[in-house]
Amino acid sequence: MRARLAEFNAYDSNRMSYAEVAGLLERVTGQPLPRDQTMQHLVVAKAVEVSQQWPSESQADTAVPLWPEVRPQVDWYDPQSEEVLLLTDAMQVKQPKASRGQGADTPTVERETKRVHTEVWLVAQPTDGFPSLTAGIDARGQEVVAGIERVRWQFQQDYTGRSEPLPVVAITDGARTIRRQ
Repeated sequence: MRARLAEFNAYDSNRMSYAEVAGLLERVTGQPLPRDQTMQHLVVAKAVEVSQQWPSESQADTAVPLWPEVRPQVDWYDPQSEEVLLLTDAMQVKQPKASRGQGADTPTVERETKRVHTEVWLVAQPTDGFPSLTAGIDARGQEVVAGIERVRWQFQQDYTGRSEPLPVVAITDGARTIRRQ
C-alpha cells in the first residue's frame, strides 16, 4: 500500500466507530470481526498472561541494585550532552455510565462510576528504541506489579554496570503521582 493511501486509511478508520470498521472489514475480507467486548476480553487476557511473568523477573534480579547511579543534574540544553529519556503520562478514563437501561421491560441497573487510571512509561534503550511499560494486572484488572517496578526492571536490564552515573531526563506533565515517583 502506498504511504499516502495508508495514511488516508488510518486517518479515516480512526474516526469511524468500531462497528463501522468491523462492517467495512467484513465486507472486504468476508470474515466477521470479533465484537468489541470480545476484543476487550482478548486484550485483558493477554495483559494478564504477560503480567504473570513480571513478578518472577523482578525477583530473579534481586542481587542487582534497584537503579544504576543517576547523575543529579543534566545539561539538556547542550546538544553534545548524553541523556537517557524517560517519558511518562497517566491516563484516566471513565467506566461506562453509572446507570444503563437493559431494555424497555428490564429495570435500570445502578453501578458505581469510577475512573480507570493507567500510567504508561517509555524508557530510552541504549541501542535505540523506547519500550512501553505499564503496570501488570490480574484477571480482575487489579495491579500485581507496579509500573514503576517495571521501569526499575528495565533500567536494571539496560543500564546496570555503567561506570558513569546515568544522565536521566524525565519528560512528564507534572502530575503529583508522577512527581512522587
